[in-house]
Amino acid sequence: MRIHSSSFETADAVALSYSHEKFDCVLIANALHIMSKPDEAMKEIYRVLKPNGTLFAPTFLWKEGKQRKMIKSLMSILGFKMYQEWDKKEFEDFIKEYGFSVVEWNCASIYAGKVPDILS
Repeated sequence: MRIHSSSFETADAVALSYSHEKFDCVLIANALHIMSKPDEAMKEIYRVLKPNGTLFAPTFLWKEGKQRKMIKSLMSILGFKMYQEWDKKEFEDFIKEYGFSVVEWNCASIYAGKVPDILS
């Protein structure tokens, strides 16, 4: 019988202090869209994941429509700054650009956007 252990930490996604290929799985939840340089985080995540590791990256996605502008304005007034405004295809392209492949999409509607759960 094989026993698995898990540990969870909060870390700076653009400057991870871990060795190369240390983790089987990395979770970066609801953060990529509010980072000014998500590409730096993706490079670090790729570096610390073992070959065939799993990235779980739920994030906020936009869909087109009349409500988009209104919701963006309201979010801005409330102090919510988004640097990335991906739709589903743009986010999938972004993920692939850093060496990952999308294995599964699960989307939940939230107002004008969606939150995907991505396993890659």
